[in-house]
Amino acid sequence: MKFLKLHPGKRTLQWAWHATGTVGLALSLSAQGAAPFDPSFQPLGYIAPIVLSDSDLSSGAVSAYRPWFENGAWQGDIIQYDVSSTGALSSTVNVSGASPVNTGDEANWSALLQLKAAEEADAGFWTNTRKIITRADGAQVPFRWASLTAAQQAALDPTTDAAGPSDLLDWVRGDRSNESVSGGFRVRLNLLGDIVHANPVYVGAPDDGYEANDYAEWADDLSSRAPRLYAGANDGMLHVFDAATGDEVYAYIPSMLLGKLSYLATRPYAH
Repeated sequence: MKFLKLHPGKRTLQWAWHATGTVGLALSLSAQGAAPFDPSFQPLGYIAPIVLSDSDLSSGAVSAYRPWFENGAWQGDIIQYDVSSTGALSSTVNVSGASPVNTGDEANWSALLQLKAAEEADAGFWTNTRKIITRADGAQVPFRWASLTAAQQAALDPTTDAAGPSDLLDWVRGDRSNESVSGGFRVRLNLLGDIVHANPVYVGAPDDGYEANDYAEWADDLSSRAPRLYAGANDGMLHVFDAATGDEVYAYIPSMLLGKLSYLATRPYAH
């Protein structure tokens, strides 16, 4: 008889083999669901594990992506590492200080530093070039005040009329003009919120060798698909980064979160 049991209180999975003589085998499987999530009983936060661009390290050309967050300031990051054929990690991004710093030839990237550079290059980056989308009336729309339905506008920012603009929506997009330690919205050190309890996902060109169900044809059609890294952050967004450069390609705000976004801007901020 052999058992495997995962931690109780979160999710319990038990399986057992019962040998019956030399010819019989019976399998029993039972699962116990977790208790309802209660933030007051959870740890402050944990960083999700490193994600690899390829599980085969033999080529020595594999990247790893490490999520990061700063407790208290609640800024987040995704940091790129090189992975050798022996599994050794290296990066030009130095994370020994309070915030990441890129050193050397900047061969690796930090999403936090890429967003910071975009802001420094264009003070209006948040509205001029940043792409953020949501859904309204069953369709994809830009995360702009005029694109939201009346009900969505009321849920997001009930103090602003239909004509707009909404200072809160602009703050979520990255506008810093109303950030203040003495009034207005919460001051952010970086536009990327902390990444806690969220595993990034790497998506590149398909590389499995399946042939059934027209997989090979499908994979060939996507052979030039640009690699992307998807990461949910505590800023209301699912961010999509260019896995080669760390630039934010776009971000997605689920429409059901619109009524909660104001919590992110409050002072004092309750994480």
